[in-house]
Order: sequence, then C-alpha cells, then structure tokens
Amino acid sequence: MKFARILPAFFLIVGAPLMAQTPIFKLDPASTVKFHVQATLENVTGSFHTIELESIEFNGRPESLKGRLAVLIDSLETGKTKRDSHLKEADFFDVQKYPKAYVDVLGISEDDGDYYVHFALEIRGIRKEYQEPIQLKADWVGVQAKGTVVVNRKDFGVNGNILTNTIINDEVTLEYNIVLVR
Repeated sequence: MKFARILPAFFLIVGAPLMAQTPIFKLDPASTVKFHVQATLENVTGSFHTIELESIEFNGRPESLKGRLAVLIDSLETGKTKRDSHLKEADFFDVQKYPKAYVDVLGISEDDGDYYVHFALEIRGIRKEYQEPIQLKADWVGVQAKGTVVVNRKDFGVNGNILTNTIINDEVTLEYNIVLVR
C-alpha cells in the first residue's frame, strides 16, 4: 500500500522537470506567407491570411525544430477579387478539392552559423522537398523563421489556362515569416 502512494509521487518529482522541457507553442497571428510572380501585364503579389500550426517538435536547439503548417488556400488575397476567385478555381489551386497546402519542416542544419531548412511543400496533393537557407531564431521563449523559396507552379499542377500560361511566369517566389510564441 505504501508503494502505491510512493510510486505516483516518484513520477511527479522525477517526471515534472522532463515535462517542463517540452515547449508548447502557438502560431503568432502576425505570421505571414506571401507570394510574388512576374506577369506580362502586371506583377502579382499576394498573401495567405490563414495559417495553422498542426504539429511541432522542439527541444530548445534550433536543429531540433520539426513541424507541420497548413496554409488555407481560401484565405488567398491579391487585392483583386476577380483574380482571387480565379486562383481558387480548378485550373489553379482547386480550393474545393485541395483546401490546404502543407509545409512539413523535416530538419534544420547549421553550417558555420548559417541555418538551412529541409522541408516538404505540398500543394494540390503534390509533394516536393527543398533545402533552403533560413533566418532562424529559436529558444524556449519562441521561434522565428524567415526566408524565401522559388518554386515552379507547374510542378504542383497550378497550371492555369492557355492564355494565363503565356502571361504568367512559372516561377513563384514564396516569402514567409513564421513566428511561434509560448
């Protein structure tokens, strides 16, 4: 009987410091994901206003950071309602079938003070991996990740129609500033 009372106390005393080392973060609403694409008539800049943090692993060291973000495609905005609606249709993002794009952070590496992120980007159910430089500040208080990546929209089936393809560049620059806070 005495053992039954001592065992939970032992786990509470020994386990509490271990549990305290697991940071719990939430996505700061100021986080942004923007895109830029050159076009013949007008360069297009837009952003996705709704980002969700689906998972995170982090033990306090920047190299331990892994996680998954979901970007809600329906939150896309370029400043022109008609264009926004068209980008959400089946020939571009197909928001009805693919309401979210995903970013899976697979690992962070450090080389002489510079950080690189290995991540997978999934758009329209098509997944492609990248290794890119990243500006990273990470500690127990929070995480800030900033960077850019150039992707080919056609690699993800974001094709548009024949006319669109003649005036819009295939390369799209994605710019992100993700902030996680406790």
